[in-house]
Amino acid sequence: MVKTMTHSSPLPISAIIVDDEPLAREGLKLRLQQHPQVIIVAECQNMLEAEAATKAHAPDVIFLDIEMSQTNSLDYLQSNSAQDGTFTQERPWIIFVTGYHNYAVDAFNVNALDYLVKPVEQSRLKKALIKIEERLISLQRSGDSEGAPSPYVDKLIIKEQGSSVILACSKIDWIEAAGDYMGVHAEGAVHILRTTMKELEQDLDPKIFKRIHRSIIVNIRQIYKISPHTSGESFLHLKCGDKLKVSRSYKNKIRDLL
Repeated sequence: MVKTMTHSSPLPISAIIVDDEPLAREGLKLRLQQHPQVIIVAECQNMLEAEAATKAHAPDVIFLDIEMSQTNSLDYLQSNSAQDGTFTQERPWIIFVTGYHNYAVDAFNVNALDYLVKPVEQSRLKKALIKIEERLISLQRSGDSEGAPSPYVDKLIIKEQGSSVILACSKIDWIEAAGDYMGVHAEGAVHILRTTMKELEQDLDPKIFKRIHRSIIVNIRQIYKISPHTSGESFLHLKCGDKLKVSRSYKNKIRDLL
């Protein structure tokens, strides 16, 4: 499940656009701007760039041209998709965006989610996005491997300087509160998220994210040592090198957990 902190908004969709023509990429971007839930995490002009971007960003969907100057993307998928699994996982889903009608059968043979013909009509694009959202909702409801639905998020969408960062919850080390803002510490960086401690606790899996102080949540999978303090408090030592104080009111809960 992926979630922003605007709870009434539609599920965000992370996307990569792949087309060797800059004008075609720009045209699709303009159409997608009418759907603010779509976050374009990368633009690529060939399949090698697309493969690297997919590994880096793990997008929900790729909008993919077929006939590009360096390669035919269908041929590439059919010949390379089995090598490392980049394009054979459950995601990213692939939506072909092409000027040709005659590739449709081949496209669906590589499990394309949809097939759009240029110039893309806004109504068709909307239908394709609905398909993506339905898939996301289905994944959300399916939950864990036991089939139980999970109400907790696995990614956060954080708005930063006009762009959006998609942060996997597994990458989070710890979180500190500052009023209605939260500092999310992950991989050596601090991301500022506008929400409250209470809202964030409701969104994160309580089996993994534990309160250790009135203003601090920690990812227990990032803890490697706990040490006592003379005041009766304790310190958690994280794999990232940070040391966090556990208040006395939370000490027993953390000791039992570890």
